[in-house]
Amino acid sequence: MTTSYENNRVEELKKFLAPHFERFNELGVYYWVSGGAILSFFIGQEPNDIDVYFPTKKIADQAVGLLKKKGFKTEHEWENNRVLKNSELVYDVIHEFNNPNQIFQNSDYTICMSYLDCKGKWKCHQDYFTDLNSRKIVRNHEYIENRSKIKKMYAIAEIKRLLKIVNKGFSIDSDNLKIFLEDNRDIILSEYEYVEKIKNLD
Repeated sequence: MTTSYENNRVEELKKFLAPHFERFNELGVYYWVSGGAILSFFIGQEPNDIDVYFPTKKIADQAVGLLKKKGFKTEHEWENNRVLKNSELVYDVIHEFNNPNQIFQNSDYTICMSYLDCKGKWKCHQDYFTDLNSRKIVRNHEYIENRSKIKKMYAIAEIKRLLKIVNKGFSIDSDNLKIFLEDNRDIILSEYEYVEKIKNLD
């Protein structure tokens, strides 16, 4: 059940993101915004970039083409996302999920489990605003089961991401930190063992 406060904040978010939706709406495709930009907005910080999700690579390619026509340049390119920027804005064009609801199985923390789509639909985790307002980092228990094999290879990236959220003013309690460490235990240990083997080669 949402409160009037939450509804008002979502309406403010819609106004904030309106120029970005206007930029892509001319494609006539379905897409949604999720990720750090929404979190940054709600805690009063300037987003580093805007994560825009498209259901297929073909549609994402159209979005990339549109941005390039508008003067954006490709900064980075990976299998599932491309970062494009101009002098003022940075967009991360992503085609990792077929629909926005998959975010709820694949996000690592409750404060990252939200989206606003091009039709104006807002959805978030039931504890989203509670954890957001208390600046609490709560691990999504489904994340470790659903994240891709590629993500499971990079424990260092997981640690850097956690620190990034902590630096935004959030804290993680011992229970959630324990879950985080257990999720990444095998990878962390294997990397440690690898380093130890390298050191023993001398």
